[in-house]
Amino acid sequence: MNRFFIAISGVVFAILVSGRIAFKSGWIITLPSFFYETTLLVACLTGVIFIYLFKSNNPSFFVQLYLLSMTVKLLACLGYNLFMMIEDRPGGVMNVLYFLFNYFVFTFLEIAFLYRKISDKR
Repeated sequence: MNRFFIAISGVVFAILVSGRIAFKSGWIITLPSFFYETTLLVACLTGVIFIYLFKSNNPSFFVQLYLLSMTVKLLACLGYNLFMMIEDRPGGVMNVLYFLFNYFVFTFLEIAFLYRKISDKR
């Protein structure tokens, strides 16, 4: 479990630093208005879900718990995206695209580490 949190911290650091470098270098015109908030929210949600799934020892319950956690995560993310769109209409598209990038990166990390856990039990 420690490896996951080291990896997720490294990814958060890499995303934040590369975003700032891209902005300062002129590769992107502006950062999304919810740049830091989105990165930290998605990382924290992924971390909390990973903890619950990692501690699950019952294989038949794991699939149900994973599907439930993904449903709750998607509903929470929908609410967050609606909030971003209401708060910043002009930058809404950039915020949502940045959110989707983070969502896919952190979900990939979560699945990769959970797959290693599940495949080690076999």
